[in-house]
Amino acid sequence: MPRRQTGLGMSYEAYKELEYFCLQYKEKKRQIATMYGPKGLRYDGVAHSSRQRGDRTAETALRIGKLKEEVFMIEESARQAGGSLAPYVLKNVTEKMNYEHMAVPCGRRQFYAIRRHFFSILYEKRKNG
Repeated sequence: MPRRQTGLGMSYEAYKELEYFCLQYKEKKRQIATMYGPKGLRYDGVAHSSRQRGDRTAETALRIGKLKEEVFMIEESARQAGGSLAPYVLKNVTEKMNYEHMAVPCGRRQFYAIRRHFFSILYEKRKNG
């Protein structure tokens, strides 16, 4: 079976992966917000030991760093591709909001050209990063 192409310099499968990566944007931001602060602490005055090995704080910090990097990658790609249209591009790729349901200050064809450019930029960032 021949591979489908997107015309963006990537396979159809790579495009779909990026599309679903962007749809996780709000979830990533929500995870970042909930990961800050103390977790699992008991304030009963008794010392407790954890049976888990490793530094949970360091693991949480690494996870927050990774999530922030992914969120920044999406936002920065939108800024590079769309400039002042970045909020519209973000809304489109992270919430599947159609062009027709937004008051975008450009034509439909121009908007979707910017959106394609966004995915090209994001593809390069993910590939090199």
